[in-house]
Amino acid sequence: MATIHPAPEAMQALNRAVPDDQPIVLLNLLRYREWTQHRGEWISGRECYARYANALLPILMRVGGRLLWRGQVGHVLVGPPDETWHEAVLVGYPSRSAFARMLADPVYRSCAQLRTDALEDSRLIVAVAPRRIGPLAWTTLRLATRLVAIKTTRSRKGRACPTGPR
Repeated sequence: MATIHPAPEAMQALNRAVPDDQPIVLLNLLRYREWTQHRGEWISGRECYARYANALLPILMRVGGRLLWRGQVGHVLVGPPDETWHEAVLVGYPSRSAFARMLADPVYRSCAQLRTDALEDSRLIVAVAPRRIGPLAWTTLRLATRLVAIKTTRSRKGRACPTGPR
């Protein structure tokens, strides 16, 4: 079954699960329609989504969100073989209420039909961004990564992959 928009129950679950003061990142998996009719004009699903994205950008910026990454999906390595995607998009929001404000924005609501018309199917997955990683945590992570790399290099002795602690 194609899913294009968040169900009200999903939004309620998000509100219960994620504190509003936490940044979120939304992973959008997009499968475009080959052709779609928008307001009487036949265009490709990609073109229709591009129009949506162009209309969305000022609204996104107004609520404090930002486009983090967008790319073509190559191959699904883990997942149902019949579930294919054309693009993946990462969008960051300062909070779940910022995302909700975008959805409620009258300009967004007027251009949301572009998204509906463009997509054959989609997934919208919410990830909670870390609040902040301080300098000490980054230094510790870098040090631990170096130590693992050194230990791995020393323990290989001709093996393709380390077998674990010695």
